[in-house]
Amino acid sequence: MGLFNPILSFCDVIVEQVYINGDSSGVGDIEIDQNGDIYTIIYSKGVFKYSDNKWIYLNNNSANDISIDNNGIIWSCSPKNSNLGKYTEGIWTFYPVNYESYYVSEISAGIDDSIWALTLGSGILRFDRNGTIQSVFTENDGLSSCWGNLIDTTRDGHVWISHTSINFCEGCIYKGVSHYNGEKWEIYTTDNGLLNKEVRSIVAFSATEAYIGGYGGISKYNGNELETFANYRVDKMSKGIDGSLWVATWADYNTPNSRQIYLRYKNREIFQYERKDSEALS
Repeated sequence: MGLFNPILSFCDVIVEQVYINGDSSGVGDIEIDQNGDIYTIIYSKGVFKYSDNKWIYLNNNSANDISIDNNGIIWSCSPKNSNLGKYTEGIWTFYPVNYESYYVSEISAGIDDSIWALTLGSGILRFDRNGTIQSVFTENDGLSSCWGNLIDTTRDGHVWISHTSINFCEGCIYKGVSHYNGEKWEIYTTDNGLLNKEVRSIVAFSATEAYIGGYGGISKYNGNELETFANYRVDKMSKGIDGSLWVATWADYNTPNSRQIYLRYKNREIFQYERKDSEALS
């Protein structure tokens, strides 16, 4: 498996890219578990795990997204093979999904044995651990849109979804962010605290702490409303294993000295790191 070499950043908290023979094309979602092991998908090859300086081939299900629940179980979704996958104790179990009705694009493992899924226009799905659809949420239930492109869930039952493009798009309709508090949905736009029409990243820690970032800055949810947290341009954010918030941003942006840096926010302090990719691991 020596052909698959990751370039690590953020002190192993975030993996920005996984390169295959020097090329990152075809590489999809990347997740890190509590042990620091890395999971990634390669669209044409399946799911891989990186642990102890080597890659482990998990399956060839051609997944397009993965998520790790609080029990360490790996979940995947595959429109190509029309299934939701569960990997635990070295065994895969696949549950069929009617992708003609619900084209699942991204998933996030939530609390109460729930797997949340974004679709391309068919609403937001909530599966149980047996792969059965328990709920389908649409605009009629309080969502901003039936389309979603980013999702994050918390251990205490909160769900955050963006309905905005993460790519430059002329004529795109931006519909803000939907938040589920365990009982109902509420919508946030630039009219009530969202700093960006185009959301680049969502990190949700708990019922009283979530961050929504884009090129216009970062908004923080405090349990009641969104408030301005920082004016950093956000390329990517992630949860640190130690409970910190990591942000990929730029110093001296739009100047000759412009460079990408990393910020870590923990215990009300912000630490800055210069970007230094490690050598490719063998």
